[in-house]
Amino acid sequence: MAANIAITNSLHRNLLALSEATKQSKALATALHSQNLTLDAALNTMIDGLAMFDRSLKLAVSNAPHSTLYGLPETLALPGTPLTAIARFLVERQVISSEQLRDIRSALVSVQSTQQAASQEVVTRGGLVLVVTFAPAAEGGILMLTEDATERKRTEARIEQMARFDELTGLANRFEYNRHIDEAFARLERTGEAFALLYVDLDGFKQVNDSLGHDIGDLVLMETASRLRGATRSNDMLARFGGDEFLLILPSGDHNIVSGIAQRMIDSMKRSFDVDGKTVYVTASIGIAMAPYDGASPADLLRHADTALYKAKSAGRNTLMFFNPAMAEEMLERHEIEVELRKACSDGLLELFYQPIVDLKTQAIVSREALMRWRHPTRGMVPASVFIPIAEQSGLIASMGDWAIRQACKDAAGWEPGVGVSVNVSPLQFREPRRLIDTVKEALIASGLSSRRLTLEITESLLIEDNKLTLAVLEELKALGVSFALDDFGTGYSALGYLSAYPIAQVKIDQSFARDVHTSEAPKAIIEAVCQLARRLQMNVVVEGIETEQQRIAVQLLGAHRAQGYLFGKPESLAALKRDTKGRHVA
Repeated sequence: MAANIAITNSLHRNLLALSEATKQSKALATALHSQNLTLDAALNTMIDGLAMFDRSLKLAVSNAPHSTLYGLPETLALPGTPLTAIARFLVERQVISSEQLRDIRSALVSVQSTQQAASQEVVTRGGLVLVVTFAPAAEGGILMLTEDATERKRTEARIEQMARFDELTGLANRFEYNRHIDEAFARLERTGEAFALLYVDLDGFKQVNDSLGHDIGDLVLMETASRLRGATRSNDMLARFGGDEFLLILPSGDHNIVSGIAQRMIDSMKRSFDVDGKTVYVTASIGIAMAPYDGASPADLLRHADTALYKAKSAGRNTLMFFNPAMAEEMLERHEIEVELRKACSDGLLELFYQPIVDLKTQAIVSREALMRWRHPTRGMVPASVFIPIAEQSGLIASMGDWAIRQACKDAAGWEPGVGVSVNVSPLQFREPRRLIDTVKEALIASGLSSRRLTLEITESLLIEDNKLTLAVLEELKALGVSFALDDFGTGYSALGYLSAYPIAQVKIDQSFARDVHTSEAPKAIIEAVCQLARRLQMNVVVEGIETEQQRIAVQLLGAHRAQGYLFGKPESLAALKRDTKGRHVA
């Protein structure tokens, strides 16, 4: 009985142990199943494709994205599938090329031999960009990770495009230009290959933007880029430098070739631009510098091309100009004058001189023209023909013009009753119409001068820039009582239609016609024709540059009402004018 009890107890313990072992086995199986489900879910929810191969390059495990990215059927996703079978399928289905397969095999060999990871970029026939990374796994196996980099690469390409190329025109931008000019100088140093730099600037583009808006301006720039590109060769590097400025790196040191391409670019711009139902005319000026003769560095070459461009603009625009050393000296002189002019403006060193305008019948002074003068401490009296263009190009003309209007009104208020004053207004001042109008109003109020005694002299170039804006400004000023004179008539476009289209009260015939009026028939005919037209339009005619009695008699006989010139008086300062008029009355 004791033995049976012992045997029974032993069986019971074994049964309990077996039961416990069975429970643990089931728990382990459940846990393992759960872990497998978790691992499978993790693998198949990965964004990247993953596959693991054993040391004989047979598939051990893979996820769904791996099969999807390569378009693999289920049969090639089973454990034990040789990598060679998968590769053969990909090449046969033209997912990848045989050349790409060779690169992949080379990467695999490298990973197995060096135990270092390697990456390979593959572009599939469907346009996917796959970045495949092979890494060593346990027991000599290979881990293959595949990233779908299509969108990332596309974004990177867009970012690189934006960084290197102008978004509006598609041309190289300033950054890309800098890279190419550095390369051109490096090549010059290695091989001695000369090249040219062309600096292109559009003539009249600002007026397009100001009058028609930036949308039209952008369309003009896009068409300009297309035209300029069409005038160049495939190996020439054209860049948009900013605004309406373009740069061309021309790999040629031949003067004739460079000149020919530059002229083609200018000619391409002569045709009208038809944009958004509007016809626009914009031309191009080009400055050219040759490396290495005109500059041993990118900065020097660009500066000298810019100098040549400035000369092309000064020569009348719509032309090209090669740099020469004399230009640099002239530009340095111009820069010095600009700096000194700025100081003269801030220090109040500018003056107004006044020259009389007389009535030819009565010989009485009816008005005086205000002429700006600059008395420089070392240069002496700087001609207006020198500093006024610099003022216009440097942006000083607006403040100088404001000062001239205010000072002329203040001075004229103390003159003989009825004697007016004429003040020249630059076309650039009309680009800030409200400023100009407010300046005139404030000058008249501050000085107490009657608006009928103020005449603003404008040039023909103003009337063709933006006739709607100009007319609006002139009409508003006319409503104040201010009158207008068309200055230097006959030297510009001389369209007689201007005389009837704008509120002009006086025409000033340029002095070049008075010079030979008593000896030549041509100036006589022009002066007489203008006088007859002016009479019909109820305008006065002033002939400038009268220096002799014969000239005075001649223009008076031709119908001129008024005259101006050394015969009647030279320009004088206000102090000298007061001395001359003191004690006598001028009607």
